[in-house]
Amino acid sequence: SEHQKKLRQHLATQSTIVQDIMIPYVHNILPALFDNPSCGPANIEFQNLKAVLQTFVVVTFNINVFRPQLRDSDMLVQICRVPNIMNHITMIELLVKLAVNVDFANGPYRDVLAPTLEAA
Repeated sequence: SEHQKKLRQHLATQSTIVQDIMIPYVHNILPALFDNPSCGPANIEFQNLKAVLQTFVVVTFNINVFRPQLRDSDMLVQICRVPNIMNHITMIELLVKLAVNVDFANGPYRDVLAPTLEAA
């Protein structure tokens, strides 16, 4: 819808929340998620990661601003390595959408991400 488009454009061009808060937040919570072999939807960090992925999907849909930053870093690869993440269809869906939105096939991690997502 038009409102969704305006929100995406605002987050991408007029706000610094994604690059200043959300991307660093993912890097900060990954160690806690890696240290918890039983993490899943009941864990607050897992829920927060899901919310961040949802935001990334929104801000990368038809907007190029964050695509290179998300595609060319190893963040998606690291997220795929979170224990149990590939056991939850909602997380797989978000990861696939994000990977498609950032055009991961043209990025440096395509050889790792493609088989990981296919195996899910």
